[in-house]
Formats: sequence, structure tokens, C-alpha cells
Amino acid sequence: QTCAIPIWALFGLLWPLAWVLRGPAVHFLRVSTETRQLASEMFPVVAALILLGGLSETLEAVVSGCQRTGLVNVVSAIAQILNYSVVIIMILFGGGLWSLVAGQAIGFASRLAGAWVATRVAYGAVSLVPLPPRRSDLSMARYSGLLTVGSVAAALRDQTDKIVLASLASPAWVGYYGMAARLSGTVMEVIRLFYSPLLTAAGALNAMGDWDGVRRLYRRLMAVVSTVTGALVVVVAGLAERLVVLWVGFPIPQVALLLWLLITGSATAAMLTGPGTAISRGCGRVGIETTYLSFNLVLNLVLTVLFVLAIGAVGTAVATGSTWALSSILFLFVLHKNLDLPVEASRRAAGTALLAAVVTVGVHYASTMLGLPQGRHDAFVSVVLLGPASVLLYLGLLVSFRLASVTDAYAGVRSALLQRAG
Repeated sequence: QTCAIPIWALFGLLWPLAWVLRGPAVHFLRVSTETRQLASEMFPVVAALILLGGLSETLEAVVSGCQRTGLVNVVSAIAQILNYSVVIIMILFGGGLWSLVAGQAIGFASRLAGAWVATRVAYGAVSLVPLPPRRSDLSMARYSGLLTVGSVAAALRDQTDKIVLASLASPAWVGYYGMAARLSGTVMEVIRLFYSPLLTAAGALNAMGDWDGVRRLYRRLMAVVSTVTGALVVVVAGLAERLVVLWVGFPIPQVALLLWLLITGSATAAMLTGPGTAISRGCGRVGIETTYLSFNLVLNLVLTVLFVLAIGAVGTAVATGSTWALSSILFLFVLHKNLDLPVEASRRAAGTALLAAVVTVGVHYASTMLGLPQGRHDAFVSVVLLGPASVLLYLGLLVSFRLASVTDAYAGVRSALLQRAG
């Protein structure tokens, strides 16, 4: 209940501001004239749903802390299915852009209700009515403050590119960016699969004083995440043009360009920082992640200005990719300076990232020589044939260079699955 205070406070402070500034915000984002009025009406509703989403995240954190991460995954999956189902149904019945808002509202309500039920199952009775903090809660003030700074930095960084593209280029480029971000975001799904189980397992092992167990956990998950993420990068970036044709039916060069720029950073972050951020959080050393995210935000803002002035609006994606890569390297230095974790595991992950980049370039040029597919059917056939072949090449080189440990990978997957089931 104490954690609900900041969420309600942010809602009370920012939502009226979103309502007052809805017109200028839509104008700044260069929304087309015919949809400007509709967008200004939707803006406050979407802002309210985003701000109140913190209530669901708070309840889900309680459930994960009770070692019941599986419940969180089920609730999130059901909420997302309901969200997309409502959007599709309303679009088919002529709901227009309001279909997106309705889907998000249904998704929010179902996720909040599901999280509340899951919390009662895993923890007990709970209420979202805010209570003033007690003296025992103040001991968590530093941890919560650092976590808040990191979350704000991540949120601001994620939206910077879209705002710059909308204001300096055009709404069409925001659409290209959204498609590229969807494709590049697939590599982040790997770490999402393991993040919550890894966080709670690290917290439990640290509480028992089993630091050797934490070290083993880090080594195993670095092997799993880097290997699987690298395979996804090879397929998604190496066959980018084919995936775009499979998705929309025709090639869009702008999407492929932005995808390469974005996936450079997102893949590096997933492979080098994912397990480390989860372990640092689980062990109560959230300041390590906060330093990394704050540096990422500042560097991204500086490089965005420089690259946009030098090469135009697309420079914002260049800045994002390079910022992720540079800040991920910094994170590893800070992590190993503050926590006794196996450096060799990080070196292997870095080597895996470099190998994945080289294989991706090779796959891209090899597929380019075959020409672009003519329609979705040709794209599907080429992806089915070239995708597995590319992954096998990547895995073969991974084993040849001794960058992959089958034992660590198997143990990491097994422990994560057991933790999620629990």
C-alpha cells in the first residue's frame, strides 16, 4: 500500500498536465490534420492508462517476490491476448483508432484484476488504497529511489527517438521506426523470459549467503542469453528485408535500415547486461543498474543532437544503437568492480556478440545475392530455408570457437524453467 503512493501521486500530478497540453503535444508530434482532433481526445486517456499501469507492476512485483513468477506470466499473457483481441474485433466493426484505446483499456483492467487475484493467492489480502510509509519502509527509500531513477531514465530514452523523428522528419518515419522496433524487440524477449526468475533466484541465494550459487547462476544464464539472442539476431537482422516482405507484403528499405541500427544496441544490451541487471537488483545493488541507465540516457541525448545535426532525423536511431552498445560495455566494468561474478562468462558473451554480428553480415549479403522475394509466399519459403541454415552456421562457429558451453546453457534453461514454474 505504501508503494501505491508514488503511483497515485504521479497520476494526480501528470494526468491534469496531459489533459491541458493534449493539443500542443499532438501539434508538436506533427499528427496529420484530419486525425489531429481525434488524437487530442485519445491522448489523455492513453496517458491515464500508462500512469496507472504502475499499480499492476507493483502487485506483480509482490507475486514474483513470493517465488510465484509463473502467475505473473499467465496474467500478462491473458491481458495481452484480450488487448489484441479487442483491437482486432473493433477494427473489423469499424472502430477506427479508438480500437487501440479500447484494447489498451481492456488489457489494463484485466492485468490489474489478474495481478490483484495473483497477489491474494501468493501473498494474501492486499489493498491499493495508499498508506503513509512506516519507519520500516524508510529503509527501502534508497533502493526505491535508485530504481525510480533508472526506470525514468529508461522511459525517457525509449520515447526520445519517436519524438525526434515526429518533429524533425515525419509521422511516416515514426511508423517505420515502430516496425523496426517491433522486429528488433524480439531479441529482448529472450532476457524477459529469464529476467524475473533470475532476479528472484539471485535474491534467494544472496539471502542464504550462497554467493557461489549466484556466480553459477550468472555463468549459466550469460551462456543461455547470449547464445539464444545471437541466434535471433542472425535471423532477424540477416533476413530483415525478407521478414518485412513477409509482414507487410512488400519491401520497405527504411525499416530495414532502422532495424539494423536498433538491433545493434538492443542485442548488445540483452547479451551483455540482462543477467547482470537482474542479479544486481536481486542482491539489492540496484545502484549499478541506475548508473548504467543514467549514463545511457545522458549519452543518448548528446549523441542524438550530434547525429541529427550531422545526418538528419535518422541520426536518432544511430544514436540509440551506439549508446546501447557503449553503455553496455560500461555496465560490465561497473558490475565486475562491485560484484564478484565470473569475468570469463562476460568475455564469452562479448565474443558471442561479435560472432553473431559477423555471421549476420554474412547472411545478409548472401541473401541479398538471391534477390528480394516477390510477395509473402516467396518470403515465407526463403525465411524457412535460410533461417535454420543461418542458425546452424552460427551455432557451429560458436562451438568451434569454444564460446558456447552446452552444460551451462542446459543448466541455465533448466533452472529458469523450474523457477518460472514455481
